[in-house]
Amino acid sequence: MNRDLMELFDQCTRNATDEELTALESLLLGFHKRQKGQNSSYIGGLLHMERQITEDECALTVPLSKIVNNPLGILHGGITATIIDSAMGTLAASLLPEGFGAVTTQLNIHYLAVGKGEYN
Repeated sequence: MNRDLMELFDQCTRNATDEELTALESLLLGFHKRQKGQNSSYIGGLLHMERQITEDECALTVPLSKIVNNPLGILHGGITATIIDSAMGTLAASLLPEGFGAVTTQLNIHYLAVGKGEYN
């Protein structure tokens, strides 16, 4: 496994562009955040989610970069949905007794504008 992984890494980096290397670095840093316990999930780490939670509010931010863009160069709608889902789940779970969890059973999103700026 380790040899295969190293070969894959070598293949990915051998002729990579600066943009591709930046994307790979971001993914690896996100993975490392999850390993160190800075994010509770891999998706949170890979997206570099920052979480602020109060008794009745959960705010998640994700830095906007080419990693989260769609082919049009704007924030992918699925990333927006993931952030919304994560914020709802985090807040719901925070209100439950110890040992219980919450999952989303339905999520409807009506997009009004593209995601712009430095954070979503």
